[in-house]
Amino acid sequence: MDTISFDKLLLKTAFCCMASDGNLDKREIALIKSMCEKSPLFENFNFLEEINDLVTKVNTRGKEFISYYFDLLKTSALSEHEELALIDFAIQTIKADEEVKY
Repeated sequence: MDTISFDKLLLKTAFCCMASDGNLDKREIALIKSMCEKSPLFENFNFLEEINDLVTKVNTRGKEFISYYFDLLKTSALSEHEELALIDFAIQTIKADEEVKY
């Protein structure tokens, strides 16, 4: 399994939460961008390039991309602080479009 930096794992988490309902809502994208701009983890990070890469991957690989993300998450060794940050990014993204599904 690939290794991934924590910042990219956070972005993939937020992106997968956003894409899981089949709709990339502008409010979700704006929230993710805002969270990345505020976090010191994303200092040398090209948000637009990264998000466009993720959009391309989900459009070409669909469910395979989501499965890859879950495999990556399962094999990542995260600290408790990182796990909580990841959950926070996920919850904020899910709530951003004001449409929470199961």
